[in-house]
Amino acid sequence: MQILDKKLNRISRANLGVFEANLLASLPNLQRILNFLSLRNLLSNELFYIQFSPNNLSSIIATAALTDR
Repeated sequence: MQILDKKLNRISRANLGVFEANLLASLPNLQRILNFLSLRNLLSNELFYIQFSPNNLSSIIATAALTDR
């Protein structure tokens, strides 16, 4: 029984080592994805702000008024 416990313990440690290696290999990919998503979110917020800022709204309204004539 003691031999079996030692083997299971070694297998568990080996599995943990493989899991840790996979996790460490995945972290840079996860970091790139999160950086991309935060940049995309920032960009969409900036585009929304630029498109609907008070100065742009007045020029959009003025342009619409001129084209309606």
